[in-house]
Amino acid sequence: MLAWFFVVIALICIRCDAAPPPDPAIEMQESGITLTDGSSFYTFAKDGTFSSEPLGVSGRTFKGHWKLEDHSAGTAAKVIVEAKLGWINGMSANDDHRRIVFFIYSGKTTPYRHPRGCDGKPLVFGAFPESYYKCYWLIDEFIKITKPADRK
Repeated sequence: MLAWFFVVIALICIRCDAAPPPDPAIEMQESGITLTDGSSFYTFAKDGTFSSEPLGVSGRTFKGHWKLEDHSAGTAAKVIVEAKLGWINGMSANDDHRRIVFFIYSGKTTPYRHPRGCDGKPLVFGAFPESYYKCYWLIDEFIKITKPADRK
């Protein structure tokens, strides 16, 4: 009898009108998103451009374009990026292009909190995004490619 009581309570607590989790592909197409791994940020603009910079004053950069590949709602967004690799405060090759495959899962846009120094004050050097898409994501592929024909 006690088991039935807990089943009924559990059924009452389940929200039938719960909204599905946000779809990262829709977020990317409608407003764009920015991801961060703690050392760099990766911006997927709604116009299809892609950029990445270090969170700080030196590091790797990317400039290019992104596109979705065979996405269906409720799944991770598979995003293909073709971008030119560069470097802030360092030398870089003029023709180093990469193909990066991201899998981006459902999340939410969150204000970015600047890291703090030993004195407790926010660090303000370098580039930082205003907000980021807080979610699980991974880079599934990172390979060198020839310069894409449709890019300058």
